[in-house]
Amino acid sequence: MLRDGQPIGAITVTRREAGAFAANEVELLQTFADQAVIAIENVRLFNETKEALERQTATADILKVIARSPSEVHPVFEAIATNANRLVGGYSTSVFSFVDDTMHLSAFTPTSPAGDTALKASFPRPLSQQPWSKETGNGEIVNIAGIEAEAAVPNPVNTPNSGLLFRAPQFRAKQEQARELPYSRR
Repeated sequence: MLRDGQPIGAITVTRREAGAFAANEVELLQTFADQAVIAIENVRLFNETKEALERQTATADILKVIARSPSEVHPVFEAIATNANRLVGGYSTSVFSFVDDTMHLSAFTPTSPAGDTALKASFPRPLSQQPWSKETGNGEIVNIAGIEAEAAVPNPVNTPNSGLLFRAPQFRAKQEQARELPYSRR
Protein backbone atom coordinates (compact mmCIF):
# COMPACT_ATOMS: atom_id res chain seq x y z
CA MET A 1 0.00 0.00 0.00
CA LEU A 2 1.51 3.30 -1.11
CA ARG A 3 0.55 6.89 -0.35
CA ASP A 4 2.41 9.57 -2.30
CA GLY A 5 4.93 6.93 -3.34
CA GLN A 6 5.70 5.99 0.28
CA PRO A 7 4.84 2.56 1.72
CA ILE A 8 2.27 2.76 4.52
CA GLY A 9 1.21 -0.86 4.81
CA ALA A 10 0.90 -4.20 3.05
CA ILE A 11 -1.64 -6.84 2.19
CA THR A 12 -0.36 -10.39 2.42
CA VAL A 13 -2.23 -13.30 0.87
CA THR A 14 -1.17 -16.92 1.04
CA ARG A 15 -2.77 -20.00 -0.46
CA ARG A 16 -2.27 -23.71 -0.25
CA GLU A 17 -1.44 -24.30 -3.92
CA ALA A 18 2.03 -23.47 -5.22
CA GLY A 19 2.45 -20.97 -8.02
CA ALA A 20 2.17 -17.29 -8.77
CA PHE A 21 -1.09 -15.40 -8.63
CA ALA A 22 -2.77 -14.68 -11.97
CA ALA A 23 -2.60 -11.13 -13.33
CA ASN A 24 -6.30 -10.54 -12.61
CA GLU A 25 -5.77 -11.67 -8.98
CA VAL A 26 -2.81 -9.31 -8.57
CA GLU A 27 -4.92 -6.52 -10.07
CA LEU A 28 -7.74 -7.30 -7.62
CA LEU A 29 -5.32 -7.25 -4.66
CA GLN A 30 -3.87 -3.93 -5.89
CA THR A 31 -7.41 -2.53 -5.98
CA PHE A 32 -7.91 -3.67 -2.39
CA ALA A 33 -4.59 -2.07 -1.42
CA ASP A 34 -5.63 1.20 -3.09
CA GLN A 35 -8.94 1.11 -1.22
CA ALA A 36 -7.10 0.51 2.05
CA VAL A 37 -4.92 3.57 1.37
CA ILE A 38 -8.04 5.63 0.68
CA ALA A 39 -9.58 4.41 3.96
CA ILE A 40 -6.42 5.22 5.90
CA GLU A 41 -6.25 8.69 4.33
CA ASN A 42 -9.94 9.31 5.07
CA VAL A 43 -9.44 8.41 8.73
CA ARG A 44 -6.39 10.67 8.92
CA LEU A 45 -8.27 13.58 7.36
CA PHE A 46 -11.30 12.97 9.57
CA ASN A 47 -9.12 12.96 12.71
CA GLU A 48 -7.28 16.12 11.62
CA THR A 49 -10.61 17.85 10.98
CA LYS A 50 -11.99 16.63 14.31
CA GLU A 51 -8.87 17.87 16.17
CA ALA A 52 -9.02 21.24 14.40
CA LEU A 53 -12.71 21.55 15.31
CA GLU A 54 -11.93 20.69 18.95
CA ARG A 55 -9.22 23.38 19.04
CA GLN A 56 -11.54 25.94 17.43
CA THR A 57 -14.34 25.03 19.82
CA ALA A 58 -12.02 25.40 22.82
CA THR A 59 -10.84 28.77 21.54
CA ALA A 60 -14.45 29.86 21.00
CA ASP A 61 -15.33 28.71 24.53
CA ILE A 62 -12.52 30.83 25.96
CA LEU A 63 -13.55 33.84 23.86
CA LYS A 64 -17.12 33.46 25.18
CA VAL A 65 -15.82 33.51 28.75
CA ILE A 66 -13.75 36.61 27.96
CA ALA A 67 -16.86 38.31 26.56
CA ARG A 68 -18.90 37.36 29.64
CA SER A 69 -16.18 38.41 32.07
CA PRO A 70 -14.63 41.63 30.77
CA SER A 71 -13.58 42.75 34.24
CA GLU A 72 -12.51 39.36 35.69
CA VAL A 73 -9.61 37.17 34.64
CA HIS A 74 -10.27 34.19 36.93
CA PRO A 75 -13.09 32.66 34.83
CA VAL A 76 -10.93 33.06 31.72
CA PHE A 77 -7.98 31.34 33.40
CA GLU A 78 -10.25 28.49 34.53
CA ALA A 79 -11.54 28.05 30.98
CA ILE A 80 -7.98 28.08 29.63
CA ALA A 81 -6.81 25.47 32.16
CA THR A 82 -9.81 23.21 31.54
CA ASN A 83 -9.65 23.40 27.74
CA ALA A 84 -5.87 23.07 27.55
CA ASN A 85 -5.92 20.04 29.84
CA ARG A 86 -8.67 18.37 27.80
CA LEU A 87 -7.13 19.06 24.40
CA VAL A 88 -3.65 17.78 25.22
CA GLY A 89 -4.77 14.87 27.39
CA GLY A 90 -3.20 16.38 30.49
CA TYR A 91 -3.39 15.09 34.02
CA SER A 92 -3.15 18.55 35.51
CA THR A 93 -2.96 22.07 34.12
CA SER A 94 -2.28 25.25 36.10
CA VAL A 95 -2.33 28.90 35.11
CA PHE A 96 -0.08 31.26 37.06
CA SER A 97 0.28 34.99 37.06
CA PHE A 98 3.50 36.79 37.93
CA VAL A 99 3.54 40.05 39.79
CA ASP A 100 7.04 41.38 40.30
CA ASP A 101 8.98 38.29 41.44
CA THR A 102 5.95 36.52 42.89
CA MET A 103 4.17 33.61 41.27
CA HIS A 104 0.43 33.34 41.98
CA LEU A 105 -1.80 30.35 41.26
CA SER A 106 -4.63 31.74 39.12
CA ALA A 107 -6.46 28.55 38.10
CA PHE A 108 -5.92 24.80 37.90
CA THR A 109 -7.64 21.57 36.99
CA PRO A 110 -8.35 19.51 40.11
CA THR A 111 -6.62 16.15 40.59
CA SER A 112 -7.35 14.99 44.13
CA PRO A 113 -8.37 16.73 47.35
CA ALA A 114 -4.89 16.26 48.87
CA GLY A 115 -3.12 17.34 45.71
CA ASP A 116 -5.36 20.38 45.23
CA THR A 117 -4.85 21.46 48.85
CA ALA A 118 -1.08 21.07 48.57
CA LEU A 119 -1.00 23.03 45.32
CA LYS A 120 -3.06 25.91 46.70
CA ALA A 121 -1.00 26.03 49.90
CA SER A 122 2.27 26.34 47.96
CA PHE A 123 1.36 29.73 46.42
CA PRO A 124 2.12 32.57 46.22
CA ARG A 125 5.87 32.05 46.13
CA PRO A 126 8.91 33.76 44.63
CA LEU A 127 9.36 33.11 40.94
CA SER A 128 13.12 33.14 41.40
CA GLN A 129 12.84 29.98 43.53
CA GLN A 130 10.96 28.06 40.84
CA PRO A 131 12.59 25.45 38.63
CA TRP A 132 13.36 27.00 35.26
CA SER A 133 12.75 30.53 36.57
CA LYS A 134 15.41 31.93 34.26
CA GLU A 135 13.87 30.32 31.18
CA THR A 136 10.38 31.36 32.24
CA GLY A 137 11.53 34.92 32.91
CA ASN A 138 13.09 35.04 29.44
CA GLY A 139 9.84 33.89 27.85
CA GLU A 140 11.24 30.53 26.79
CA ILE A 141 9.07 27.46 26.50
CA VAL A 142 10.09 24.63 28.82
CA ASN A 143 9.10 21.21 27.51
CA ILE A 144 10.45 18.26 29.49
CA ALA A 145 9.65 14.63 28.78
CA GLY A 146 10.26 12.32 31.71
CA ILE A 147 9.52 14.95 34.34
CA GLU A 148 9.57 12.30 37.09
CA ALA A 149 13.36 12.20 36.73
CA GLU A 150 13.69 15.95 37.32
CA ALA A 151 14.86 16.59 40.88
CA ALA A 152 13.87 20.25 40.57
CA VAL A 153 10.17 19.41 40.35
CA PRO A 154 8.47 19.10 43.71
CA ASN A 155 5.69 16.54 44.05
CA PRO A 156 4.37 17.09 47.58
CA VAL A 157 1.64 14.45 47.52
CA ASN A 158 3.13 11.95 45.06
CA THR A 159 0.53 12.63 42.41
CA PRO A 160 1.06 10.95 39.06
CA ASN A 161 2.28 14.14 37.42
CA SER A 162 5.12 12.33 35.77
CA GLY A 163 5.53 12.01 32.07
CA LEU A 164 5.69 15.47 30.56
CA LEU A 165 5.94 19.05 31.70
CA PHE A 166 5.33 21.92 29.33
CA ARG A 167 5.62 25.54 30.43
CA ALA A 168 4.61 28.30 28.08
CA PRO A 169 5.16 31.76 29.52
CA GLN A 170 2.96 34.51 28.14
CA PHE A 171 3.96 38.15 28.37
CA ARG A 172 2.30 41.50 28.03
CA ALA A 173 4.05 44.06 25.87
CA LYS A 174 6.11 45.56 28.72
CA GLN A 175 6.19 42.53 30.98
CA GLU A 176 4.03 44.25 33.60
CA GLN A 177 2.59 40.85 34.37
CA ALA A 178 3.26 37.46 32.86
CA ARG A 179 1.21 34.30 32.90
CA GLU A 180 2.35 30.75 32.69
CA LEU A 181 0.43 27.70 31.61
CA PRO A 182 2.14 24.49 32.70
CA TYR A 183 0.55 21.10 32.40
CA SER A 184 1.59 17.59 33.14
CA ARG A 185 0.58 14.38 31.50
CA ARG A 186 0.85 10.83 32.73
